[in-house]
Order: sequence, then structure tokens, then C-alpha cells
Amino acid sequence: MFDEISEKYTDVEYEAIDIEKYALGNTGIPYLWSFDSGKPGPHLMVCGIMHGNEIAGAVVLHRLLSENIQPLVGKLTLCFGNPKAYKRFDKKDPTSSRFVDQDINRVWGKELSDLSLTSYELTRARELSPIIETVDLMLDIHSMQASGPAVALLNDTPAALECAQGLSEVPFIITGKVPDPESLRLRDLPCFAKNNPKGAAIQIEAGQHWESETVENADRIVRQFLENYGLILPTSRKPKVAQKRLKTIQIIQQEGSDFHYMTDIQSGDFFAEAGSLIGMDGNKEIVTPVDNCYFIMPVHFRRFAGPCGRLAVEF
Repeated sequence: MFDEISEKYTDVEYEAIDIEKYALGNTGIPYLWSFDSGKPGPHLMVCGIMHGNEIAGAVVLHRLLSENIQPLVGKLTLCFGNPKAYKRFDKKDPTSSRFVDQDINRVWGKELSDLSLTSYELTRARELSPIIETVDLMLDIHSMQASGPAVALLNDTPAALECAQGLSEVPFIITGKVPDPESLRLRDLPCFAKNNPKGAAIQIEAGQHWESETVENADRIVRQFLENYGLILPTSRKPKVAQKRLKTIQIIQQEGSDFHYMTDIQSGDFFAEAGSLIGMDGNKEIVTPVDNCYFIMPVHFRRFAGPCGRLAVEF
């Protein structure tokens, strides 16, 4: 639901760029571009717009392609993940274009091989899957409803941790799978974990969906990712921020239609005491379960019941 706090998070500060000129790709797969240096090195992938309302990734991919980027070593693949949903984005109704049929970031498990299941997102995932399986390291650009600093979501593997720790402007690293019954996310694919000890996939939540600064955050993070593995030349950087490694201890679930926060809560907000009142779900109080909690990626409005953010602690 929308209230006075959540309404402000529907302001769109920048334009969703036209991606039609990237439709053909150069791989035989629509909206997928790949460049091989011809020299030894890792295969890196940068993916954006897996969710059609998270438009910052399209701007970053557009910038890289407009610069005719070519990797110095290894291979670079750039992917516009869910172009059909993205093309439905409307500044006047920015929340409605997340997907066409289903969330493409929840279909990377057994659904891929079950051909009795059909949807636009499953078709797109099956189209991309053979290329993704050749990737060593992936950076998947996302954004979030609330304002706040960047968050890296990843599996607890040495390669993924090394990758995330090399991103100097990302203060929060959350490892492990989200404890919910939903299907695999892209970052959970075996090719980025147990099947490839050097493989890693980082899901970056670069900032609030439609704040212009989110584009710049994502751009800097992507370029540093490419720099760290030698694909582009290094540039000057801001001083490294202190990073906190967190684990999720609770997913906040909206159950009714009258869910709201008590304040304009932002991603990364800290609650020192257990029992701190965060919000209300009808007559039910939403409180912190333990001391020293961070609230990560709060959802300020939903069209239906579901997860509304995660509480996490350092470890």
C-alpha cells in the first residue's frame, strides 16, 4: 500500500533510455553482447534490468556499449536481462513493470528444465542459460525501493567474498541464501559456487530505484569490478568504505493490506535494542528480534502480501 512515506519513493529522477538499438546483440541472442580479448583471463558478465522497473542497469550497459568497451584480457559479456518488462516501464506508474509473467530472478532452479512450464521470463532464462554457464564472475545490477548505500548479496564462497570485498563503495555484504521457499536466484546457480571454485555472482543493490545517484553508484561499482580483474585500466577511486559482513536473521513478511513503517526507514538503518518498533501490519507490531540489527532493503509499498525487507546482524 502507499502512504505519505512511500509516495516519495515513486519519484523518477532520470529517464529510462531506449535500448532498441541493442536488440540484435552480437551473440545470436537478443540483447546480449560479448567481447573476447583473445588473451587469457576470466569471463566476466555484467547484467542489468533483470527487473523491468530497475532501470539504472540499462543506463550503465548503454554507457559501456557506447564507449565501444573492449576487454584487455579475458572476455566480457553485457546482458539486458528482461527487455520486455523494461520496455513497459512508465514514469507515471513506475512500480508496475517488474516482470511480464513472473520474477525472472526466481526461475533458475528446476523450472529451467521443466518444459511443461512456460512464461516469458522462463523463455528468456533458458535463452541466456548456456552463456551464463560459461561465465566465471557476474555482477548483476539491481536497485531497491528505499534509499540507502549499496548492498552486495552473494553466496558464502571465497571467490564471491573476494569479489565483493574488492568493491570499495559497497558497505554492506550479505552472504548466504535468503531463508524463504522461493526458487533459485541467478546468483545461486551452481556455476557460481560448488561447480566452479573460482566462480562468483554478486547481486548489487546500487541504491533507490529511481534516484539519479543510483546510476552513478552502479556505474562506479561496475567499472571497479572490471578493473579488479584486469579487463579495463584502473582509475582513481574514492577511499574504501568500511565494509560490514552481515547474515540475514529474519525476513519481514507483509500479511495484511495495512502495512506501514513508523518512520522513513532506509536500507542500512541500525537498531541497537531488541524490541525496537519498526512498523505495523494491521494491529501486529513489527519489532527487532535481537540487539544490534540492521534493516536491509526495506520495501515501502507492495501490491500484494510478501517480503518487505530483511533484518541482519554482523558476524
